[in-house]
Amino acid sequence: MLFSHTKSVMAGGIALLAVFFAGLWFQNRTVVLKELTQTSQNLKTRVAEGQAYSAVVIEYAKRLGALRVDSKKITSKFVGQDYESPMLVRAIVAAASQSGMEMTDTSQQDKKTNIIATKGKGLTVQELSYAITLKGTYMALVKFLQNLAAWNTGHKINSVEVTPAVEGKATDEIKISCVLSVFALEQ
Repeated sequence: MLFSHTKSVMAGGIALLAVFFAGLWFQNRTVVLKELTQTSQNLKTRVAEGQAYSAVVIEYAKRLGALRVDSKKITSKFVGQDYESPMLVRAIVAAASQSGMEMTDTSQQDKKTNIIATKGKGLTVQELSYAITLKGTYMALVKFLQNLAAWNTGHKINSVEVTPAVEGKATDEIKISCVLSVFALEQ
């Protein structure tokens, strides 16, 4: 009887130890389950944030495209694309004839290359200067300068010298020597 009682106590002890270790094992599994649940929630939050970023990236891509278009429009207003000498000469001849002036001489002065630094990309711009000699009246000169102001291409007048067309004679005719620069994007 004692032997069976010892067996019962030992069986109870073993069962108690088994329940104790099972409790520890379940407690450990509960902690791991909580950590996995928290990690899952964190990942879901990050996925939601990442999906929000894709919308932001798409919006920024649209804005960047619009800014590039605006930049090209602004640049083309002040700097010509492939602006060549014959185009300039034709424009000057047209402006002079519309104003009643006569172009007597033109020559290319120099070509400067400038780099306009912008964030991310620098633009290389050529400045093409031409010496132009015109003959006409003072009113024709005013009209010529107004025609230049109406050009869609960026330009600058470096210098203007006005002298009588014929030295020593009092006439309305004047001679204008000017240096005009236009700008072109370097290819």
